[in-house]
Amino acid sequence: MKTENKLLCKECGGRCCRSSSCIYGPEDFEDIGVSNFLDLYYKGKIMFSYVSDGEICGWVIKPAQISTPQIQENIFIGNSQCIYLKEDGCEIKDYYHRPRGGKLLIPRKCPEGDYGEDCKTGYDYFQAVIAWDPFQHIVEATIAHIHAEERIKSGSEFTYDSKLCKMCQGRCCKQSGCFFSPKDFKQPCSFEYLKKVIDKGFISIVPLSEEQTGLDDGILVLKVRNVDADICDLHGNIASPCILLEPSGCFFDKEDRPYGGKALQPTPSQGCGIGYSFRQCANDWKPYQDILKQLYNFYYDKDIVFKGVI
Repeated sequence: MKTENKLLCKECGGRCCRSSSCIYGPEDFEDIGVSNFLDLYYKGKIMFSYVSDGEICGWVIKPAQISTPQIQENIFIGNSQCIYLKEDGCEIKDYYHRPRGGKLLIPRKCPEGDYGEDCKTGYDYFQAVIAWDPFQHIVEATIAHIHAEERIKSGSEFTYDSKLCKMCQGRCCKQSGCFFSPKDFKQPCSFEYLKKVIDKGFISIVPLSEEQTGLDDGILVLKVRNVDADICDLHGNIASPCILLEPSGCFFDKEDRPYGGKALQPTPSQGCGIGYSFRQCANDWKPYQDILKQLYNFYYDKDIVFKGVI
């Protein structure tokens, strides 16, 4: 429903738009995917804002702001003017192409003649988190890849904090095993060598979908096997503890852990942040697809009982 009062909004002078940007709804995007979000992010068009308010938490997407980080860790802190606010009002002239939060904004005139702060919306951050909930995995995959690219460009390495990891108490490891990089293996990733390692029973071959990576094709990769998972794991997105998680923590020393485990960023309050993005992992394994397809076909109908890494 169109609720904008253009005259009242013009009198306001965009006070709300000077202090923040409104929130997109999923229907505002023709393509809800990693590639499209990365493209819009690097063009400076969108920002990702995290909402954490009581029982409500999750990422939402907004138009970028002129002096706010495009990955905003707290939607309530550090907001600035929307990039689309110009001298004559919103740059998006077509009302129906504005974000859902802009279309449902209701400007109100205060008794004192003040404008803007009393504007109300039919689409607040609470409703936005609910609307974006089905797409959180796509938004999180996008943000993880942005962080991964920034780390690669800066040449920085992850610093493993054993104390913080211990405080987390394996929260992420209780959900899934982490992903391997080809560089984790001590020999070149040939069919014969990988088969010898997979035969030990603690590795799964899993597909990463185009939706997860934003690439044109699905990619096979290797990860630590989940409890009760198959070697060829088509259900890697279903939560299940890592097969190497022991009461004292990870079986591996920190130096021997898969890159996806080394790159985890534990936070006791929210769980681990992903440092090794699906897209980065898929790109790393792309040169080995012929070998992984052979291995996938070989293990497709085979079961291996895990008896230990050694």
